[in-house]
Amino acid sequence: MRWSTLLINERLQVPPAVYTSEKPDFLYDDIRSNFEMDYDRIIFSSSFRRLGKKTQVHPMSKNDHLHTRLTHSLETASIGRSLGFKIAKSEDEFLKEEELSNNRTHYDLATIVQAACLAHDIGNPPFGHAGEEAIRAWFRENEDFLEELAPEERNDFLFWEGNAQAFRVLTQIEHHLFSGGMQLTYPVLGAMVKYPWTSNNRNANNKFGCFWAERNILSSLCQKLGMKKTQGVNFHWARHPLAFLTEAADDVCYRILDIEDAHELGIVSFEKIKGIFSSIIKNNDNKKQEKTQNYIDDAALSDRRKMSYLRALTLNRAVDEVAKAFCEKRDEIMAGELQSSLIDHISPELHCMLDKMSETAKKRIFKEKRKVELELGAYSTMSTLLENFCLAAREMTSGKNASSKTRQLCDLMGEKVLKREDSLYSATLRVLDYISGMTDNYAVYIANQLRGACY
Repeated sequence: MRWSTLLINERLQVPPAVYTSEKPDFLYDDIRSNFEMDYDRIIFSSSFRRLGKKTQVHPMSKNDHLHTRLTHSLETASIGRSLGFKIAKSEDEFLKEEELSNNRTHYDLATIVQAACLAHDIGNPPFGHAGEEAIRAWFRENEDFLEELAPEERNDFLFWEGNAQAFRVLTQIEHHLFSGGMQLTYPVLGAMVKYPWTSNNRNANNKFGCFWAERNILSSLCQKLGMKKTQGVNFHWARHPLAFLTEAADDVCYRILDIEDAHELGIVSFEKIKGIFSSIIKNNDNKKQEKTQNYIDDAALSDRRKMSYLRALTLNRAVDEVAKAFCEKRDEIMAGELQSSLIDHISPELHCMLDKMSETAKKRIFKEKRKVELELGAYSTMSTLLENFCLAAREMTSGKNASSKTRQLCDLMGEKVLKREDSLYSATLRVLDYISGMTDNYAVYIANQLRGACY
């Protein structure tokens, strides 16, 4: 793969309109690059705004210090931008070889990663990963609903993924419905897609980044960017090199914020946290180690402030090590051969620390009583929503007259979201567009209304 195609300054092309690098007349005086425009389009979108009321780890918490999907996305974008700057600097020689140095600045590459990171969770449903699993569980329990669908279409629901929904939101749903979505640039979309393959080709962890409905958009995107096609497999490509940075920024941020939120809720003590962060506190530089230790031991400072300090030190260290790992694995990445994440190639010391965070999350955070209770409630909420709206989709597309209830559900979703001429597959995707776009609070509200709990 070559930077000259991986960083093309063009927008997604969707018939009948064609979107190129040329700006419309009203934007001729705009000082922003196309990649900066992408960042702005994402951050001002309603899909992004709703992330402020979607679960990151702890559902429907009343503690305002906890992370939501929105704050996590903003923090991930910040780390992604730093990684983009470092990689642009290290790749400067290659950019010059491909005659890109005068057309792309280091800031462009950083902005691409920043925008991709900002959008990476935009397709997540209410209640976080519990919401994803609740969607899959409902379709597994009601697999007869999918009988008339092709296997590729069924897989989209049986293994439903927030990553694939994010690609659909960006390229189909938000702003320009089924006409390019946000009409983002190819590089930003490429850097956002961590799993550039369909549900039919999902990996060992059942991860995929594109529904069957968007397969041709993914194909066009990957071909335009010159991403390496997997031999003998339809709709499967190697990642865009910058997607490794998006993934690493996400990995580092969510592991650290899990610990930070757990401390905020009193699930994990600061004494335990000091043990997890020991490799950061005991810096090799004696002067820095003494400064860090003095800060941690200062009785006048709150544990929350100390936690913030440790978080900052860890993020700085992680950015340096991820960038170093990218440089070391650069040839494999550009050849489309690297199968592991960059986190797997950082120093054993930092890798061990991040593993301790994941282990603590599994043992202490994810089993916390209130979190478990609310996640069980999420299954009930999502089941109620899916049962009502999916059955409405089936009735609407059956060719029979729709019942009064179905017509009211269609009205609730919005004008002409479900159409009689739609296939059951496309109608069910539209139902998932609606449900996955809900905030936690709105999902609970609508489910209660459907159950008659308002009376």
